[in-house]
Amino acid sequence: MCSVEDITASLQELDKTGAGMIATSTLRCALKRLTLDCASITAPDIDLLLDVADIHCSGVLSYADFVLWIFAPSGAEAEALKRLQAAPIATVDRDRGLARQASDRHGLDESPASADSMDEQHSTPCKGRGKSCGGKGSGKGKISAQKTRAQEPAVIGTKIPVPAEDLHDTTKLWKVAGSLCTLETNEAFTAAFRALGSDSRIPQDWLPATREAFHTFQPWKQRQVLQALAKEPLYNYSFPHRDVQPLLPLDAITWSSVQGVQMSDTGSEGIIFVELEHRRAICVKVPKQPATEIFGNGLCRRLGVRCPELRCLPRDSEEGRIAVEALLAADCKRLPERQRVAATFRKGGPVLLIYEYLEARELADVFPCESFAGTYKQLFGVSPKAADTVLAPALLESSKIMLRACGSIIAFDMVANNHDRLPCIWDNLGNPQNIMLSSDARCPLVAIDNQVGCIPRQNCETRRGYLEKVRQITRAVVRAPDVEHAAFAEVRRFFSHGCKQDTSTLLVGCGWEGLRIDVGEEGTLEVQRGFLATIRRTAQGVGPAGAACARGFVTREVLEKEEKAVRALFGTGNVAESYGFERIDLDFCMSVIDIFREELLSLNHSG
Repeated sequence: MCSVEDITASLQELDKTGAGMIATSTLRCALKRLTLDCASITAPDIDLLLDVADIHCSGVLSYADFVLWIFAPSGAEAEALKRLQAAPIATVDRDRGLARQASDRHGLDESPASADSMDEQHSTPCKGRGKSCGGKGSGKGKISAQKTRAQEPAVIGTKIPVPAEDLHDTTKLWKVAGSLCTLETNEAFTAAFRALGSDSRIPQDWLPATREAFHTFQPWKQRQVLQALAKEPLYNYSFPHRDVQPLLPLDAITWSSVQGVQMSDTGSEGIIFVELEHRRAICVKVPKQPATEIFGNGLCRRLGVRCPELRCLPRDSEEGRIAVEALLAADCKRLPERQRVAATFRKGGPVLLIYEYLEARELADVFPCESFAGTYKQLFGVSPKAADTVLAPALLESSKIMLRACGSIIAFDMVANNHDRLPCIWDNLGNPQNIMLSSDARCPLVAIDNQVGCIPRQNCETRRGYLEKVRQITRAVVRAPDVEHAAFAEVRRFFSHGCKQDTSTLLVGCGWEGLRIDVGEEGTLEVQRGFLATIRRTAQGVGPAGAACARGFVTREVLEKEEKAVRALFGTGNVAESYGFERIDLDFCMSVIDIFREELLSLNHSG
């Protein structure tokens, strides 16, 4: 570490006048240079020291006394500070002259640290160098700067200390959070200063409650408080879920109109919520293995299960590059440590998945409390009760539609082996984060995160065991649709008790406490009816009342077409291991659908 003598000698070399005085701007630069290797001394620390020492805001200091004050032993530092501040305010004019001399002799391009130049710095918006800004060798530039200053309105802070008459003049402008405004009332004055947060570095006991309190501040303290008041606040965007509507179709996005972005707090890889102009919204995902999600979403839609609209956009396409730049630009407004969107792009895959923004909430966010009283009334016709599980009365039509949708989702999940949603044949407690609950009474449940997880051929025992379990449960429901079966009764338990950890089986859930509504045996039967309707449509192309239904009918050719469309997004080459294609197995999916078809046909033959 530098000694007192080393620092004093270095500063003495900058004192070209030999007066023992140095401009604070020069001193600031010198101290920052001398302390580069000292991690415990930061630039803000040096700024604060100089603000305290330059009590008259004259722009010059006795560097010897300053160094002595910094390094003085106990008891002597107060005496050194007295010498620094001994000059009466009447000597400020002399100090200003010395500051100008020091700046000229040192050849400084920085704005001189005199009170006059401070006035110019506050009132002149131009921060550049050269003639237009009154640089050296340009008398014309100085006249221009003076005219600019004369034309601008008076702003509090151009004179330090702030004169009392300016402080009480309600027509004067104050710079608050980067904008000029008047503080006409005492309430407005107090509110402006109290709004300063912890990032302002201003102690709370400094914040003036009145103009009179501000007037008592030392000049250096007035300047610090005014600088904190003028500073633009940190970017703190929050996605306005309550105020936006989905943008459809998804090929009509104007990326230059991005208003803000925010990452979701849930999900394995997260979702980017994007606000566009006119309060429209979309969602963007950048998964490492996009193929399994693209294929799964298409299959889900093919089976007639409600899921969000999806558009795939390769990142290396022209529009893809524009989209990435727009999203990163919005995220870059945050502090570096809060730029989560940038991190998502660094880790993500080659395709942007642009999803429809859903006017819905995750089932995991619905609890038995008064906030959701309307939802409970609409679905179940009862009020929520946090303490006890309520047996739903005769199921409303809205309840039946929701429960039948659960059965359809289970059918898709069996084909895709998507085990991370509703409990049924999988050894888990369910995941309410992958089900959205909307206010649309025609289709209140929306399936999200529809990934395919086909069991590979190499795991022949696991694969065979899974398919056998699918067969047993399908056969039981097909042959006795009006009997509550244990696998589907798991959905009833899921809604009533949630998915907290099960101490008896050691299964770990996500902690959701459920809706505290028991839909009863009739509710389970509705889930089974939804499952049967979906597998009939998928395996036989049969709709309601036995009518032919091409939509939802899934054949090998249909699956091959879906897979081919996904592969086209990634170009040629070996991409199977990179983007999730190894989890797509058409034989596995068709094996499940064939089981559906065989069990349905066996019922017809036995009948």
